[in-house]
Amino acid sequence: MIPETIRAAQIMRRTLEEIRFSNKLSDIGAFGYFPEGCCEYATVYLGRYLIREKICSIENLRVPEKNITNSEGKTHAWLNVNGNLNVDITADQFGKEQSPVIVSANSSFHNDFQPMKWEPFEDTDRFVFDQLSESLPYIKIIWKEIKDALPLLTGA
Repeated sequence: MIPETIRAAQIMRRTLEEIRFSNKLSDIGAFGYFPEGCCEYATVYLGRYLIREKICSIENLRVPEKNITNSEGKTHAWLNVNGNLNVDITADQFGKEQSPVIVSANSSFHNDFQPMKWEPFEDTDRFVFDQLSESLPYIKIIWKEIKDALPLLTGA
């Protein structure tokens, strides 16, 4: 499962970058500045992709609670798979020293965020949609663009 998860995370990151730089969605909220300010969006999109590709089930996905902050007081979101694998495709918004894609069981970057408590991932993810309810139509537009651009891993 780890190689498939890494591949899916890399593909999702590349797809989001391609969509951003195509300027198709540059006027939609923070997405024009991807990865900055896009961790919630990206987390939901990646979770949906992992589920769609049957890499994992929704029951095996978790997200940090909303109030999680690092030592600088900044918030962040990423996926946790099976309780032991952090999957993050926007960590580089915190600086160039961070890899754009992190898939790791033990990441010092993620360990800096406290308190480390997890919530179940939800496809309609209140984690994102509560905060971005005014952007809901845009979230759906972006997801359509992503679905159209993403390859099926089983067929790629």
